[in-house]
Amino acid sequence: MYDLHGLAVRNEESVRERYADERASLPPAETELLERFRACVAARGRVVVNMKPAALAAVMDGQPYLNMHEVAHQKAVRSGRTEDESLRKLLGEWYERRMTFDGLFANGREFRYGALSIGGTGPTQFGYYSVVLHDIGGQTDSGEVYVRQDSLSDAYHPRPHVVDMDAFGADLATHSTRGDLAGAKLADRVPKAPESTWPSILCGGDLGRGYVEVIFRTDVTSDSFRVIRIPRGEYRRLRNMTYGTALRRRKLDRRARLEVRAFTAVATAQDKGSHEVERV
Repeated sequence: MYDLHGLAVRNEESVRERYADERASLPPAETELLERFRACVAARGRVVVNMKPAALAAVMDGQPYLNMHEVAHQKAVRSGRTEDESLRKLLGEWYERRMTFDGLFANGREFRYGALSIGGTGPTQFGYYSVVLHDIGGQTDSGEVYVRQDSLSDAYHPRPHVVDMDAFGADLATHSTRGDLAGAKLADRVPKAPESTWPSILCGGDLGRGYVEVIFRTDVTSDSFRVIRIPRGEYRRLRNMTYGTALRRRKLDRRARLEVRAFTAVATAQDKGSHEVERV
């Protein structure tokens, strides 16, 4: 089995060289902007985990955040299905790639997945709550690794049950080289874009080219939360759903009840000052 963090450490010099090559290919004005972006990511880049309401509500209630393997185990215990059956249902078309990928690495079933962010909504396809975690870089047990793109992307999975480890290993960075990885990836975009759009270019939003994935093993609890971000439109919708008069006029379905439960927990935490909430 591979040591994921060890692969990233061995790739540090290559990541720095790739960034230097991209930087050297730009005209002077763009070079300065790219270096400012790299420095911004190195200084301000944080791990975000985008969550759906049910997952966020559970963590706010004191439960740990579960990865897919842990969720499948929990569902198997409750339903009588096997864990593998639960995983197939949860992952759908991604089942084969996820099982192949996680199975290649020591502690692969413990992996948690997030994204590198300097602001904004994060990859909302995984949930509209974007939870910014306290800095986990340098923690010996985090196993924190940054990947140029989603680890399940076609670039790393040329055919079923196969991971191109040469391509994947070349796209890894550690906490200390995450700025170089992001800068090399986006050298053709960032210098030509307004600085206000850099968060969306790096992670999520219509301007984004995917995101830089973060793989780590640190447990996530509500104490891990640095900031909870939510898109402004979703905040207004959820506030109206939770506190508006329409709530008393209609019966909410299960999904809406989960949304209300999560939003109430977030609003309460904000009022108490235990968690910072940003509308983005």
